[in-house]
Amino acid sequence: MKKNYHIEDIQNALQNRVPYVQEATGIYAVLLLLLEVEGETCLLYQVRSDELDIQPGEICFPGGRLEPGESLQEAALRETWEELGILPEEVEVITQLDLLQDVSDRAIYPFLGKANASVIERMTLNQQEVKEVFMVPLSFLQENPPFVYETPVIMQIGDDFPYDKIGIPPKYTWRAGSTNVPIYEYEEYRIWGLTARMTRWLINVLEQEGVL
Repeated sequence: MKKNYHIEDIQNALQNRVPYVQEATGIYAVLLLLLEVEGETCLLYQVRSDELDIQPGEICFPGGRLEPGESLQEAALRETWEELGILPEEVEVITQLDLLQDVSDRAIYPFLGKANASVIERMTLNQQEVKEVFMVPLSFLQENPPFVYETPVIMQIGDDFPYDKIGIPPKYTWRAGSTNVPIYEYEEYRIWGLTARMTRWLINVLEQEGVL
């Protein structure tokens, strides 16, 4: 017998649903943490362990994949605690920043937070994941824009695509896109990729708001 679907049941099931990104290969949350260090407002970065299989030795913000049953903010704070030993209650979340999606369809939700500089002395790095941490003044990031490498993102359509099923010609013009790889140079560190994109976006937002 054909099942009848009631609009009220659908509404009740979905009315409190948190929207993510359709077809995302993974949902991640990260924390951009502000600290006052020697009179300078700085962003905290971490260097990934050289022993990791994925992106060893690269620079990132604390964060990771969303676990079942937790919110995006909870995930960002949990990962920060697991990686750096900074307790969630030691961080004041200022705001959720704009979603970032990369070409591999990962959805990354950044949060901007602040903490007392004393957390630096109490940090206990998870050596399996984190090699070291360092701070970069916002003034440096504003005054030294990144080098940006631009690259196109193009659909590669095989000869077996079923053009006949949807009634379009083989010479159909597929929409192309582009992406970019910013690179910040700070002392011996090179901040690049998604971490640099989130950094650049934060600086742009702060400039637009008249903070910097």
